[in-house]
Amino acid sequence: MTNQETTAQAWFTQLGLGPTIYPQRPGQMECDFYMKTGICKFGERCKYHHPIDRSAHALPAKEAQQQNVKLSLAGLPRREGAVNCPYYMKTGTCKYGATCKFDHPPPGEVMAMAATQGTSTSIGGEGIGAGKAQE
Repeated sequence: MTNQETTAQAWFTQLGLGPTIYPQRPGQMECDFYMKTGICKFGERCKYHHPIDRSAHALPAKEAQQQNVKLSLAGLPRREGAVNCPYYMKTGTCKYGATCKFDHPPPGEVMAMAATQGTSTSIGGEGIGAGKAQE
């Protein structure tokens, strides 16, 4: 490597354009933010461990979590025993998809629950003619 290449590499690193190496502290807890994003705002001052290969540590936990969850035909998680997803119950969709922490029962089950509870399935809880004065 020539002197010019070394100077250019140092210049890129100072501007934050080069690869950033965060502190390796085996035995310490892993930096949670770094593990999620790949960035640590504390840099060399951070007291936590920053594994070079983040994916090797993160994949097994996610895979184990994904294997325990059954997905509905719509690709939404069935977490029986968990609270029903409020947005899904109103709209029939969920922006979080398979990562949502709530249960997403199939439409037939939702209709059956509504019938047994005697509640309206229309949006806003208004049935036909609700709110009009009877004469």
